[in-house]
Amino acid sequence: MKDREAPARSNSIRVLREANRYLVYQCVMKEGPLSVERLIRLTGLSRPTVLHLLRDLMDSEIIVKDGFADSSTVGRSASLLNLNRQNHFALGIDFEFPAIRMAIANMKNDILAEESFLFPENMEGEELKELFYARVEAFVASSGVDRSKIDGAGLGISGVIDSAAGVSLSIERIRGWKNVPVQADLERILGVPVYVRNDVHLLGMVEKELYLPGDFNDFIYVAVRTGIGSITYQHGRAMRGEKGNAGFIGHTIIIPRGRRCHCGSCGCLETYAGQTAIANAYLTCSHKQVDFDEVIRRAEAGETLAVQTLRDAGFYLGIALANLVKTFEIPEIVIGGNPALGGSPFITASEEALREYSTDSLNLDIRIRAGQLREDQYPLGGCHLVMEHRMDRPRLSLQPAEN
Repeated sequence: MKDREAPARSNSIRVLREANRYLVYQCVMKEGPLSVERLIRLTGLSRPTVLHLLRDLMDSEIIVKDGFADSSTVGRSASLLNLNRQNHFALGIDFEFPAIRMAIANMKNDILAEESFLFPENMEGEELKELFYARVEAFVASSGVDRSKIDGAGLGISGVIDSAAGVSLSIERIRGWKNVPVQADLERILGVPVYVRNDVHLLGMVEKELYLPGDFNDFIYVAVRTGIGSITYQHGRAMRGEKGNAGFIGHTIIIPRGRRCHCGSCGCLETYAGQTAIANAYLTCSHKQVDFDEVIRRAEAGETLAVQTLRDAGFYLGIALANLVKTFEIPEIVIGGNPALGGSPFITASEEALREYSTDSLNLDIRIRAGQLREDQYPLGGCHLVMEHRMDRPRLSLQPAEN
């Protein structure tokens, strides 16, 4: 019995140590620069434990001394601790299509270099893939950032993925884009680890890190982009799904036998409430080709058609949100994907429909808030993914007990 318990104890100690290490890292990331004394108070860990973990993190050049605390007393001021802004960088890529956004940032979310561009919407998959890889490589080369200090790349990609395999299985809007090994391809090109995640999952992650309260642990994040996606957080943990595609609400059916979608089905949510769908609906009624942001601007100026177009789309999103709330019993909703949505008729109509089609029997206090993440911050989700892996906690590895 004694031999059987030894691996479990060893794993428990190792996991606890790495969990405490991650806690120290998170506190310094959110509160730094800060003193050792404040770090001890924030973490609730013992002084010897904090000092031991700090030595490890400083030896790894993740945490550094960053000035001194103000002191009104006689004597030496306490050193302040902060994340190292100089030695650890990450490349983040937000692959929405047709928009692609890239940024290189340090561990404090300072963006050191950035680039965004639009691909032609009718570009074929193979041509797009090669051009995309070339643009990524050129961006890193011209960024001015020391390539040897880039710890990895995080790619948030739309469509269906296999995050464990690092494969983009399909993007419905791109002809011929099937089973693209983006992780392996980019690792070969860049020479650093690459991590792949659903694009909306990464937006939800960075929205939570940068803009949501620290105790905001149960919520549904929905991004209204070219398509629509979501990620649900419960007890602070993201529900990612088996292959990383949980929250694929853009292709839930809102109107059976409705409009034809890129995916081949009819009546999908994003054909009524996605940014492209909204621009197309406005075009149909006005015969004017404008993008989604222009529809928002015209609604802000009081144009009746723009207001009604946004309200129609928001109504359909509200129905989908009502179904999510009833499924997960989580009343907090964050709608992101475009900061201009805040206060728009789209959000108002979504909230009205959500309340109309929710059920009173659950007795939930439903609340919607608009996401605050700016467009230039979208690639930070990929950067956070790299840093998350940089501080990855160990997996349990139970060794078979001897007979």
